[in-house]
Amino acid sequence: MDVLPSAPVELVVVAPSAGDVGEALTLKLRLLDEFYNGCSQWTEPVTFDVPEGVEGIPSSLSPEELNAFGGGMVTVPFSISEPGIYAITAQYAGLEPVASNPTQIVVE
Repeated sequence: MDVLPSAPVELVVVAPSAGDVGEALTLKLRLLDEFYNGCSQWTEPVTFDVPEGVEGIPSSLSPEELNAFGGGMVTVPFSISEPGIYAITAQYAGLEPVASNPTQIVVE
């Protein structure tokens, strides 16, 4: 039996909880349906609200860019240039904006 996801109802955005200034980090994005099945296709762009000091995350990713990852999970490399606590907000068309968990950046 194949389980196929229905329409997406939630965007999940996960960032590392901690890191060092300038360290290579990865932001993970996933669309879920109402039963928490992962959606494998992105049909709309994702836009980002990126705090100052966060480098490498674009202002948006097109459906073609998102689908290039295959399987629905998207990973976006980034780094942060200043110590502090950061959250990255993303929005998928038709869904509420969602903030990542906080990432605390310290000087190594």
